[in-house]
Amino acid sequence: MRNIETNFICCLKTLKKEGITDEIKSQVIREIKIQSFLSHPNIVTMYGFAHDSENIYLLLEPCLDGNLFDSIKK
Repeated sequence: MRNIETNFICCLKTLKKEGITDEIKSQVIREIKIQSFLSHPNIVTMYGFAHDSENIYLLLEPCLDGNLFDSIKK
């Protein structure tokens, strides 16, 4: 996702609420709160989050160097 005016690049991750139990829901909320305060070079930055009746949306820093599994294989 890229903002045309500012050239800001980010990723949008969507989590389906369907099938999430109350126990998992509280854990997801806790992890979102924790991640929103973290700032470290080895942790993906979360710029923001939102939700509607069906989904939870996370606005995240893009990982442009590929995925972790491919890096570990090398």
